[in-house]
Parts: sequence; structure tokens; C-alpha cells
Amino acid sequence: RDMASPFMNMLSYWFFFAASLVIFFSLFLATGPASGGWTLYPPLSALPTAMSGSGTGMTMLLIGLTLFIVSSLLGGLNYIATIINMRTEGMSMLRMPLTVWALFFTAILGVLAFPALLAAGLLLMFDRMGTSFFLSEIYMTGLGAMDRFGGSPVMFQHLFWFLGHPEVYIIILPAFGMVSEILANQSRKPIFGYKAMV
Repeated sequence: RDMASPFMNMLSYWFFFAASLVIFFSLFLATGPASGGWTLYPPLSALPTAMSGSGTGMTMLLIGLTLFIVSSLLGGLNYIATIINMRTEGMSMLRMPLTVWALFFTAILGVLAFPALLAAGLLLMFDRMGTSFFLSEIYMTGLGAMDRFGGSPVMFQHLFWFLGHPEVYIIILPAFGMVSEILANQSRKPIFGYKAMV
């Protein structure tokens, strides 16, 4: 009840829980976990027959990644709505703690950046089913030339790094906000340059 949408908060939690389960169980498949690298660059991630880790493990990782992104988007929208609409009486934006500001900006960055990775993941799943968004002129030893053309593996890299660049701020901003508040509280001094920090 302390969030703008308790239902969205609950959905975010359960999507994250489902994503965690799917990704965790993908590590123990008989065919092996996903092994296309942490960036999931095609063609290793787009062709189920590329290598042993490109099979079911990769599919489960992509499904888990999709569930995680949905969770992050739901949570981010809920944080933004809560911070804008549910501040206590007298709590203007420039009186909020830096931790709340950090969570606010993190949520905004996540809502702007995660959809690009969601699109990349969904298109990659389509490529695994036969489309050619990220595949072009692929030749596999033992199978010969694949009937995939017109795609671009670099397009996946652009979508991936559209998230990858703000990702470092999404990770570190909440910690910065917490450290600022904890240091100010424990030293019993007001935060120096509050507006500049914001």
C-alpha cells in the first residue's frame, strides 16, 4: 500500500521470481547452459545448432531475460509514479533524500533503456525460430549455407549497448544515494551541495 500501484509492485516481484527460476534452471540442462558469451551476440545465440550451449539453455536464458526486463519496467514505472504522486505533505522534490533521488533517476534510466534490450531479446528469439533480423549469409560446417540473409548482427549490438551504457549508472546510482545519506547521517552534518548532488 505504500506504492502507487500495489498490484504492479506484486507483478514486478513475481516476474522477477519467475525470471530467476528460469535462468537458474537453465544452468542445469543436459544440453548445457547458454554459452554465447555475456553479450549474447549472434550468430552463436541466434542459431540453436551453432554449438552445445546454443540450444535449450540459450532459449531459457532469453525467456528469463524477457521476464526480468518486464519486472524491471513494472518496478521502474511504479517507483516513478510513487515518487511523483505520493510524497508526504510538505515534501517537495528538492527536500527529498538523495537515496530517493537516486532511485528516481535509476527508474527513469531503466524505463528508457530496458525496452531496447527487450526488443533485441524478442527479435533474437524470433531468429531462433527462423527469421533473419540478426543473421546474414551464415555458413555452418556440416550443414552448408543457411537460408538466412538480409539481417545484421551489428543491429543486435546497437540494441544491446543502448542498455549497456546506462546500465553502469543503473547499477551504481542507488549505492551513491545510500552512501551520501549514510555518511551525512553518521557524521551528523548536512549534505554539502544538495542541489548540485541532485
